Amino acid sequence: MTRPLRVTALVATSILCLVGLALCVIYVAQLRLERRSDALLNDVGSLKLEVSTAADVMAIVQKYQGFEITDGWNSGCGPYDSSYAAVIRNDSINRIGMRFPILRFAVKPQGAAAQFMLEEGHLHCLTFRVYSFPPHDWKQLTVQAQAYPDRPGLG
Repeated sequence: MTRPLRVTALVATSILCLVGLALCVIYVAQLRLERRSDALLNDVGSLKLEVSTAADVMAIVQKYQGFEITDGWNSGCGPYDSSYAAVIRNDSINRIGMRFPILRFAVKPQGAAAQFMLEEGHLHCLTFRVYSFPPHDWKQLTVQAQAYPDRPGLG
């Protein structure tokens, strides 16, 4: 083999290895995101409206590095004292997937979010969302579940 041919083969092999490594990293990151989303769903499923305390909710919020929501109001919930959210997503993968549609076969932008509304120290309402961008169409697909108290007058 001549020297330029060897160098070209080495460069091509290196590029293929790097692409393979990048795809493995993306796969592991997406697998981690899916598992954390499942765990969040299980934790949210363990809560009971008007029974679970603020401490129960805060344990979940802290576990997923959540935050307090200081603006907005969920009209279906009725009045509440405070609101918190826990969001599971990988912004880097989501940005890559949205910016480079040619990578649809490997990069799947997705995430999950839970919002907890507290009233008088107890869980009053909650919502859980899972979102993704189907590979055939980059419009966001969202599935949302809501749990509101069973009180007369609330719609």
